[in-house]
Amino acid sequence: MRSAAIRVRQTLRYGTASTMKGRLVFDANALGDGLRRDLTGLVQAAQQRAKRVAVATYSIQLRPSQSAETQLRAAASRLYYEPFMTPQGIIDAYRRYNEIVREVAAATGALLIEREDDIPGDPAHFADTVHFTDAGSAAMAARVTRALANDPTVRELAAR
Repeated sequence: MRSAAIRVRQTLRYGTASTMKGRLVFDANALGDGLRRDLTGLVQAAQQRAKRVAVATYSIQLRPSQSAETQLRAAASRLYYEPFMTPQGIIDAYRRYNEIVREVAAATGALLIEREDDIPGDPAHFADTVHFTDAGSAAMAARVTRALANDPTVRELAAR
């Protein structure tokens, strides 16, 4: 419980702008130390057993290009559990998470599966802010399959 409270304090700061005075404001740049550490450890452990390890960037329903109304609908489940967030805060958080995924892939030599926006940000592909429907899962599978099929190391392993 103590570490969760520390993370909350590290991730949130009090707003100083007159319109935000006294309100908690999300700071996306403070995120990521735990993700970086855990993902790096996971990739390194997997590399001890696997010939090729891949990591994928996060795809979410919420997109910067959506209208404010659509963003609120797409963010509803996340906002229910984290009412201090905003749609922009969620977008910023996942942008930061994806930066970290890219950095970990580069640092470890893991195959990076990008193109998170290939999965449309709509209710047909997402059951809520972050979880896929069957159509979203199929789109994610296609994204992973495409990346693996185009990777020279995977192609060489498959040819053996």
